[in-house]
Amino acid sequence: LIDRATIRCSILRCRADFAEGPWYGDHIAIPEFPPPFSFNPAGAVATLEKNGWIDTDDNRIRDRDGVAFSFELLLPDEARDLRRAAAVVQTDLARAGIEMRISAVEPSTYFSRLRSRRFDASIITVANHMMFDPSPLFHSRAVPTGENYCGFSDPELDPLLDSLRAERDAETRLKLKRQISVSLRASAPAVFTFRPHGVALIQDRVRAWKIENGRLSALAVWLDDKRKAGGTE
Repeated sequence: LIDRATIRCSILRCRADFAEGPWYGDHIAIPEFPPPFSFNPAGAVATLEKNGWIDTDDNRIRDRDGVAFSFELLLPDEARDLRRAAAVVQTDLARAGIEMRISAVEPSTYFSRLRSRRFDASIITVANHMMFDPSPLFHSRAVPTGENYCGFSDPELDPLLDSLRAERDAETRLKLKRQISVSLRASAPAVFTFRPHGVALIQDRVRAWKIENGRLSALAVWLDDKRKAGGTE
């Protein structure tokens, strides 16, 4: 029920790739099975009804055992694109009989509520790279002090995360990433949505810059004084 294709171009201006996991360039880490999530409202409604979520009191919100399918989404109020994306999801969920209330709060309140786990669901953004370690997000030891804000714990996933953190061989790391991807898809502590593209403006007199691991590297840059400042590449 997340229309990523619409959000990607109508809100993110097509400057993002779909993410199926927590990895940088995660197309190489995701195994052929399971397939990526697709936007399928009819299939979602069928799954809801199969699992007993129906609207018993005609208020347009599904319920089961007296509990309404209603939750609050927490996000920072300064993130305009996130708020617009959340509004798209809110509309699609409502059509399926799910109530999602959006709570956009100022950043200090946002992080305070994340750390104290005073939220139903939240949108978070994470900067990653080729040697990204997802342990702070999903390892059980990160529940008290890390960024594992939802308190997620999986005794089968923890050893895989520990192995990935210690491993330096590229082929072995890829195998571990694939195992972790399968585990995260099965347990679903998070829904991965996008990997935004980076944008950099560089004057044409800046030399020796390059892209490494998806990031701009400026370790050996120098200025060409023969070129006039002001142009960009």
